[in-house]
Amino acid sequence: MVTIGITLGIFIFLCVVVVVVYVVYDNYCDVYDDRHIGDLMDKFKKNERGFWDKGFHSSLKGYSLPSVTGWEPELKSIPGGLAILVAARNVDKCLAENLRRLADIGSQFTDFTIYVYENDSKDQTGAILDEWSTTILPDNMVVSQNKWSDADKALPWLTRMQLVRHHMKQHFHENYRDEKHVLVYDIDLIGGLHPRSIEQIFKDKTLRWDALFTNGISYKHLHGPRKWVYYLLGVTQRAYDSLAFEGLDGKGIKNPRWTTTRKKIDLCNNERVNSTFGGAALYTIDAFSAGDYMAVVNSNLCEHRIFHKSIAKKGFKYMYLSRHMVAIR
Repeated sequence: MVTIGITLGIFIFLCVVVVVVYVVYDNYCDVYDDRHIGDLMDKFKKNERGFWDKGFHSSLKGYSLPSVTGWEPELKSIPGGLAILVAARNVDKCLAENLRRLADIGSQFTDFTIYVYENDSKDQTGAILDEWSTTILPDNMVVSQNKWSDADKALPWLTRMQLVRHHMKQHFHENYRDEKHVLVYDIDLIGGLHPRSIEQIFKDKTLRWDALFTNGISYKHLHGPRKWVYYLLGVTQRAYDSLAFEGLDGKGIKNPRWTTTRKKIDLCNNERVNSTFGGAALYTIDAFSAGDYMAVVNSNLCEHRIFHKSIAKKGFKYMYLSRHMVAIR
């Protein structure tokens, strides 16, 4: 009888776990006018293989979208041009794939330029950038390769990130080609922003915005050794960029390393915020130009929060976590 009771108890416990996991996974909006978000979440629920058009297989097993290189945009002449700003260091394994993706994003505009600030790479990052800027996209790339001083390298991590973004922005302004929109993009995204995200944003004429941010999903939470813990906590639907997040109440997220406090992803609504990032952010040129990554030198505060506070002080306060923008880091 004791054995039967224990077995029954284990069975009931497992049933409860299954129900909880199902509810967590099902707790997202089912109304989509953005196919790539719908495709993404459908694949979350199915356990299918495929990751973009390459072989990045995670526990997600299904972030499969139309081939990046074969994708044809519906919008091919968004006016104003697009500046894509990238900071690159030791990213040779994902660099070429993301540059292809960025070229697809840029192809939706009347013109585009990818501005790359690189420093101190010890792998093939510099060689790949040389090839792309001289052979593949010679008219659409401006690359700056740099060596940092020992003093700069010794700065605290968050301060170094401020400095990297500051140099990246400076490199852009020194070579500015009159683009009206700016996309700041993390080039180490293993499942980066799909071009259709930008397409959907510019189809929507109803939202006034100064900056739009990405819902970032963490690959390590889907693929790491503690993945089952993350599954039970529903972390696959939570934004990873907790350090950059600040709500309209001026509060960030407490204990950002704890997964249960990460920001829940909403695929139906554009959520107005003071700051976040998620791997990619789209700005109007006026809003971006008004910002300063070095407005406050604070090793305890994320560079994005500093930058977005400086934008808001100049009157650019329409900032949203965009329902159209999803990326995997």
